[in-house]
Amino acid sequence: AMDNDLNTSLALTCVYDVLKSDMNDYTKYQLISEFDEVLSLDLTIDDNDSSIVDDEIMKKIEERNNAKKNKDYALADKIRDELLEKGIVLKDTREGTTFEVIK
Repeated sequence: AMDNDLNTSLALTCVYDVLKSDMNDYTKYQLISEFDEVLSLDLTIDDNDSSIVDDEIMKKIEERNNAKKNKDYALADKIRDELLEKGIVLKDTREGTTFEVIK
């Protein structure tokens, strides 16, 4: 049983190092999610909470669409770049703007 405690404290040290590092938040989240799958510590939110994230993204897409309508392309590009930093790629289609989360 001792080994297990040691592994958990090492894992938490790793998690802490990831959080302190200068990676972007999305990368940190992905890494910690991967640790979590191995360690089953329930560190990350479950799928039910991802709809909150989707709402935020949809708000940003709407903001960007409004910016484009108003010919404020600088703002539209800024929103696209902000999302890209979080690992979210916008795709403009005939049906509207969709997004894809990349690793």
